[in-house]
Amino acid sequence: MRNRATESTLKAAKALLFLAFVFFIFVAPVQAAPPGPATPLVAPTDPTAVTHHAQCGDAVFGFNANGGGYLCNLTIGGGGNCVAPAYGRGGQTALRDFYHGGRYNPTQAGFLDGAGRPAELADEPATADHGARVVIKPFQMALYSDHVYDFVEHEDLYPDSYPKDGGNSDHDNIDETGPTEADEIGCEFDYQGFEEDATAWTSNRIPALRHVCYYDYIRPPKQILQFGAQGVLDNGNPVLNPKAAVTDISPTALPGPQAPTPVDLAQAILPYSIRLNTTQGFYVAMWQDPQGKWQTHDFRDPKAKPVSMPMAEPQYQDLLAGGAKPGAASAANKAKSPLLLLSTGTDSDQSTALAIYMPLTSPMNRKQFVGIETATGKVAYEEDRRMSLVGQAAYRVRGEEKGAPTRVVNGVKMENDFTLIKILPTFTGMLAPGDAPAGVHERLRMEVFLLIGTPSQIVQAAMDIDARLAE
Repeated sequence: MRNRATESTLKAAKALLFLAFVFFIFVAPVQAAPPGPATPLVAPTDPTAVTHHAQCGDAVFGFNANGGGYLCNLTIGGGGNCVAPAYGRGGQTALRDFYHGGRYNPTQAGFLDGAGRPAELADEPATADHGARVVIKPFQMALYSDHVYDFVEHEDLYPDSYPKDGGNSDHDNIDETGPTEADEIGCEFDYQGFEEDATAWTSNRIPALRHVCYYDYIRPPKQILQFGAQGVLDNGNPVLNPKAAVTDISPTALPGPQAPTPVDLAQAILPYSIRLNTTQGFYVAMWQDPQGKWQTHDFRDPKAKPVSMPMAEPQYQDLLAGGAKPGAASAANKAKSPLLLLSTGTDSDQSTALAIYMPLTSPMNRKQFVGIETATGKVAYEEDRRMSLVGQAAYRVRGEEKGAPTRVVNGVKMENDFTLIKILPTFTGMLAPGDAPAGVHERLRMEVFLLIGTPSQIVQAAMDIDARLAE
């Protein structure tokens, strides 16, 4: 039996190891990633290609280095691919903000469904501290081509979303004589992260994948200037929306109100979303209400519409300059926790389901923003800026009738229709370099888990993850 002194020593050692791990992961790197590793910035490649994978129990998660390491493939027990691939689909994160009309959109995987952002991935074996990982090394992100705002004048890498614009015009009203498409879409943000086998975190050993990502606003504002007040949406309205501003981006960490400038983000959202092929049968969205009772939304019903549910109490609502409530969702659909499932049926003990879980016990999810001294790598401040947290589920039908029509991307045939779940946090905003304290750039971070099993097994696994994070 251990004596109290020994237990105290062991706890102190574990705490020091944890702090060392946190310091290493949270503050590195401090230099902007080069445009590489591959040239050009985006390229028309196969969005279904699996270049790296993570084995989690009897599930295999496949990632694509041609698209920022996004999740493009998932097989369960040797079955077919559950994930609907494309560089604008699959499993990934993307950053937007309401202040810029939701149009400024750094995206993990690339520029359009067929234009991926190459990244360098590396396999890392399991250690005593963590499971086997696929590490996504830092890379400069690409902006996603918008469908209601043409900001891309040069199309030398890949055509944008406007096939009839002659490939040489846009509506951002900025003189872009000389720059290339890479200059327009290679944005201010760096992305990095890892995908980890977290099956050992669960007592029932169901497949569990841990996704951790970091968004660094590390370059001086440039591409975001295309989304200013002079930019014009297809409907004739300006891109910049002052009504979506907040009165203070940093409500607790920095002194004085930090009102946004046009190069800052305000009412920012960073959802993790996953899209599943309809042929694999994941048609039923499930979540637990505050009393722990399962709620279901069956997309096999032809009258079923997208559904949203609040997953945490809102805060910082007094900072909304325009009075809008971000991430609005019906209070009747309120969820017990940030756990949202897509299931093959409604039986919580028999159906197979895939879930996104965003644990609020995670230090990364409790304080999502980190101010980093760029020259030293030291943490200047950490802050909780979350205003709301919402889950969403939908069935996207691209054919004339429900079913499984196909599509072709870069010569590759794939399913067109998909079901979708996402967990969407809204934040007060993010300060650009120059608006943050001198010598500091800001980082936004996230930790989510993908869980596979029966709904009952998934709930138990989520509880195990909370217990692990609380250690």
